[in-house]
Amino acid sequence: MRLPLLAVCAAIVAAACGSSSDSPSGDASCADCTNDGGALPAADAAIDAPMECATLADVGDAGAGPAHVVYPDPAYASVGRIVARVKTACVDTGALASHATIDALVPTILAEAGVSAAPRGCGCDWSIAFASAPPMLDAAATKALMDAGTSDERYVVVSSAERGRATSQLFAASERGAMYALRAALGRSAANAAGTRDVAAGTVVDHPGIAWRGVIEGIYGTRVAQFGTQWTPGERAKVIRMMPRLRQNTFIYGPKGDPYSAGQWREAYQRAVQGGVGAGQAIEAAATDAESNLVRFVWAMRPFVSFDWNNYASELAALKAKIDSVRKDERVRHFAMFMDDLTVSASIAQQAKVMNDVNAYIKSVDPSDHLLVVWWHYAGGANGSSDALGPLVDPSVEIMWTGPCIESCTIDAASMNGVDASFKRKMSIWDNWPTSTGCCGGAASAPKMTGRSADLATVITGFYTNPVVNECGPECGGAMHVGDFVAHLGPIADYAWGPARYGANVDASYARWSPIMAAYERDFSCAKTTCSASGPVYPGWTCDAQKQGLYFCDSYNADCVTAFACAKGCSLQASGTPDVCLH
Repeated sequence: MRLPLLAVCAAIVAAACGSSSDSPSGDASCADCTNDGGALPAADAAIDAPMECATLADVGDAGAGPAHVVYPDPAYASVGRIVARVKTACVDTGALASHATIDALVPTILAEAGVSAAPRGCGCDWSIAFASAPPMLDAAATKALMDAGTSDERYVVVSSAERGRATSQLFAASERGAMYALRAALGRSAANAAGTRDVAAGTVVDHPGIAWRGVIEGIYGTRVAQFGTQWTPGERAKVIRMMPRLRQNTFIYGPKGDPYSAGQWREAYQRAVQGGVGAGQAIEAAATDAESNLVRFVWAMRPFVSFDWNNYASELAALKAKIDSVRKDERVRHFAMFMDDLTVSASIAQQAKVMNDVNAYIKSVDPSDHLLVVWWHYAGGANGSSDALGPLVDPSVEIMWTGPCIESCTIDAASMNGVDASFKRKMSIWDNWPTSTGCCGGAASAPKMTGRSADLATVITGFYTNPVVNECGPECGGAMHVGDFVAHLGPIADYAWGPARYGANVDASYARWSPIMAAYERDFSCAKTTCSASGPVYPGWTCDAQKQGLYFCDSYNADCVTAFACAKGCSLQASGTPDVCLH
């Protein structure tokens, strides 16, 4: 049951002021919710006879709320009239089973929405509180919640007002769902001419159409010779930071040009990133950035370029040691195994065994986790090899498929039914799009994200996009690069979240994404004073002034800054050498 706003107000003030020796005596903010400006009453008394906060001004007939409050579109939304004007908000996550990560995100998410955090009761214009069960819903919203099934990303938002103060009741089945719910609740607000924000009443009930959704960095080439990969750390950070706002939950790091995941897979990553000597610090920054934003960061290995099948036990031990190294030094928690475009000499039974053994090792650390796999047969239709492999691989292993072609024009349920049956599981899509070379044998690729059917969601587990936009070096000149992919990132996320809604609204999705993308890109713009030529490397990694973190200054991405906290401090290096985090 939701506590009355006034009881929440008293509880917040008690937590903030009641026992802290740092609070000055007579602090007005600690007395806001009391009868006489003195000490707060006991907790039981506060609940039985809550102290009243001042009623805020009535907004009168301020008109209807915004037509669109969430992007991608939610499964269900009803938007009422504007019911309150706010400057501040307070968020109570206590009902969530775990909330440390979302707690750390709350100030940033509030700031993105244009409201200030207010930890004290009566200074809070907008009370946003999570509950352990969904609030009361009407019939249509209830049906939408039932359609969500057991998805751990389902969430509910009900917004209204009490005494001129906005209130939002939230329910989420996980921390990630809670992040989506909070952004959806804040999406009820819009700036007004008075410098405050109008908050509309209404309800959002939402859940994903596809369980796993995200981006793969998996292409060939070394466009950026300095890093040995096609994506710079700044480009990677930009995409990862947009993803949680679009309700995407997975970033897969698997560039073919990374030697420490392929030919030199037995070796630990080098910390610094320069001259192609390694990408350890870049991976650590990306993995930390992703996990702190509740995005699953998956590191992919390609050990079968040099795997010795005649010494399986020692090679498996080396694989486990590399996983341990990447887990410890690069802070990676999730893993994939890429076998695409390789000739594997081992039998299908041996290949299945290594998948199962690595999957079991991953699950020994986190039973809820699983291995992702791209096999050497990854496009077209099922065959005798997939028929043989499927029954041998543990059902929890997630296997990816590119569709009817390597770069498919269309993918639908009919093209995946036989593949699912052969591999004995719902497959996941590795979508090589957008592509600069055309799709399905050179056919022209559509300029917008189309050709992925609504019914595809019923036969797959995940939908991951690998932008094949820059599989060449600087000689490509005006060819597409990672930055161009961002123009499609929103609509791709829109499709993956609601496949049944997307197909009839492609143009509308792109139109809505364009201004949102522009706002996000402003958020990630660089403060050049932070990444000036005074650092040891430009572009590159530079310790901050306090030597507690690093900035990455990326000349390939409009000087986008990647800010990365160093747990043990930052170490200045000689001129011409990137600074590094201490380990």
